[in-house]
Amino acid sequence: MREYQLLNVTIDDQTYFPAYVLIGEDWNGFALPYFTLEQGKRLCEYLNAEENDKWEVVNLTDGIIATPVISKNEAYAFIQEFSNKFKRQGYYLTANGVKIKPEEVKLEIQPAGSDDEESKAVYDEATDTFIIQELLEEDENEPVEYTGEDIMVDGTTIHVYAIGSGSWIWSVATRLN
Repeated sequence: MREYQLLNVTIDDQTYFPAYVLIGEDWNGFALPYFTLEQGKRLCEYLNAEENDKWEVVNLTDGIIATPVISKNEAYAFIQEFSNKFKRQGYYLTANGVKIKPEEVKLEIQPAGSDDEESKAVYDEATDTFIIQELLEEDENEPVEYTGEDIMVDGTTIHVYAIGSGSWIWSVATRLN
């Protein structure tokens, strides 16, 4: 019987996704992850943002979007320069009116919403399938379908999708988030 464990996996060593990883088996030394519907949709958002380079910085402290849609490089630059913007006044004023040090503001880069026409990774509810346009060679895309299946984890049936399992370079993350 196959054994699965909920772990964080990564394809870029920067962004981590929770997935049920097949224990004791791999593909060329790489993890075999299985994603729930929610996890798969989050992965699609990430893949679409990567493809279109559309990101936003979210101010988690205030629960607001801190930037318009920008490139990933611009998002990293925004976060690096954030504290400097408040250097003269010496504090950041939260939405609740609390003064805090600018470096205590929690900022996170997240995928910006994309139009379906720009989406390279989508979920098709009618067929219970994730459809991912994978780049094969220069400008050659082929859709790959990952249909839902059931696995058993600790006696519980979980509906999952093997997105990129056995074909993408998935690594088990060494950090927790």
